[in-house]
Amino acid sequence: MRLLTNIISVLAIISLLSTLICGLWIKQQINIETSSIEFHKWIGIISVILAVLALILNMIKK
Repeated sequence: MRLLTNIISVLAIISLLSTLICGLWIKQQINIETSSIEFHKWIGIISVILAVLALILNMIKK
C-alpha cells in the first residue's frame, strides 16, 4: 500500500508540474490549436484526479 501511495503521489506531482509548464507555454503562443487545448485539458483533469487519489491514500495510511 505504501509503494502504491508513493507511486501515485510522484505521478501526481509530475503531471501537475508538466500541466502547469505546458499551460504557461500555451499562454504565450499566438496561434493555439484546438486539439492542443483539448489534450492539455485532459492532462489537467487526470492530474487533479491523481492528486486527490494521492491525498485520500495518504489520509487512509495514517
